[in-house]
Amino acid sequence: MWNRRGVLDTSTEVGAVARESFKNKVTITEIARQAGVSVPTVSRVVNGRSDVSPETRARVEDLLRHHGYQRRPAAPGGRAALIDLVFNDLDSPWAVEIIRGVEEVAHASGVGTVVADPAVGSAALVAASTASAAAPATTAPAPVDLDPPHMRALARQLAEESVVLLANDGALPFASGVRRIAVLGPLADDPAGMLGCYSFPRHVLLDYPEVETGVTVPTLLEALRAELPDAEFTADPMAADVCVVVVGDRSGLFGRGTSGEGCDAADLELPGGQGEVVDTALAAGTPVVLVLLSGRPYALGRWADRCGAVVQAFFAGEEGGPAVAGVLSGRVNPSGRLPVSVPRDSAGQPWTYLAPPLGRRGEASTLDPTPLFPFGHGRSYTSYAWQRPSVDDSAFPTDGETTLRLTVRNTGERSGTEVVQLYLHDPVGKVARPVVRLIGYARVPLEAGASAEVHFTVPADLAAYTGPDGDRIVEPGELELRLAMSSADDDVRYAVPVTLTGPERVVGRERRMRCEVRVK
Repeated sequence: MWNRRGVLDTSTEVGAVARESFKNKVTITEIARQAGVSVPTVSRVVNGRSDVSPETRARVEDLLRHHGYQRRPAAPGGRAALIDLVFNDLDSPWAVEIIRGVEEVAHASGVGTVVADPAVGSAALVAASTASAAAPATTAPAPVDLDPPHMRALARQLAEESVVLLANDGALPFASGVRRIAVLGPLADDPAGMLGCYSFPRHVLLDYPEVETGVTVPTLLEALRAELPDAEFTADPMAADVCVVVVGDRSGLFGRGTSGEGCDAADLELPGGQGEVVDTALAAGTPVVLVLLSGRPYALGRWADRCGAVVQAFFAGEEGGPAVAGVLSGRVNPSGRLPVSVPRDSAGQPWTYLAPPLGRRGEASTLDPTPLFPFGHGRSYTSYAWQRPSVDDSAFPTDGETTLRLTVRNTGERSGTEVVQLYLHDPVGKVARPVVRLIGYARVPLEAGASAEVHFTVPADLAAYTGPDGDRIVEPGELELRLAMSSADDDVRYAVPVTLTGPERVVGRERRMRCEVRVK
């Protein structure tokens, strides 16, 4: 029975036996510490993975045996005779849910005993003794649909809203006269560019290539064929009306991909010689649409002005292929915005817009760190007009707030979603401050010709920063609220001056950290 803490009561005789047997078990985290390795390494040893050195495997297995984690032979025709799961924190919600899940599976599968013991201390145990081959057969549990239609629809929505149109000289959306489409690049027909390194297919199934993914992940080529059933697809750019070049990353862990945990890059050149694929396509003379499916931004300066359009999707998920195909065809009007800047040169960095004045282009350095595409950048297939904003209070106290109001109108011929971004500029501070900092944004869906009013309620707490004495403070003085299309100075539509009045305030954890946004 589960007690009020949400764990299985072990006051029974069975629970007492389990508590006595397992109360001295240490956690896998402690075993990793004693072995001088990471927790994932211990996990790989326990799971029999081959990507562990013999010396490390021997050291970890010695400790596992020492602490009572002996491997148990499989029961005839069944699983291992005992499954031990040790948690560091039984009270955490995820641990409770795992324990409940183990109990349900145990009962449904004819498993003998499930014990969760909060009295063990910092570790808690779930022990499940499996049924022997002689046990009577039980009804198999009903299959669980891990990819139901409503979740698939949500994945499609997220993917469509995240695709970023970086550049476009009219090549997108495809014109009605486009009939022959060349699709090139290593990721054109590979789902690896859609999934991050911690997705199950890229995290686990790379070790089991014979196992099916279990989830449908259309490639961009497959999605384009479905999106444009009347088009002819080819691999020859010279025989096509337009050429789609698909490059980017295959995710993986610790060197098994080009992006992911433990997969670092010496520079931001497209990996694996993919730049040559882009060069070859451009040399054919056919308009090129460059599509990046990646986990990091890559330097695009040598191609951006030569391509008809550039589209970026950061590991867009199981519906990423159809989402990108929808943007190319025009079914989807792109509304994604860059969460990181895209550098111009390969020796650049994924530039943070949170740079102080000396971190920007200036006389202090001969290098220009200005990104090719800034944080917050993204284009659309329609146009928008922003009317001059109004502010409720241009002067308000250091513990107060003000509301900024802006009307946005869709002046194009098709529906779309504008993204209004609000940045804070603090010209004077006791320490170096970022030139601008994003404090709010609004996604504003509009039909052609429609308008909406956006309200940003800005608390003075959002101007707080950590001063030289270590306190987080709100200072009186002048600020600018910048309504912009991105973090770049050239994309600022309106700069609204406001003044904070009153004494300097020290703020703590209770400070207001969000700008309330309403779209009317």
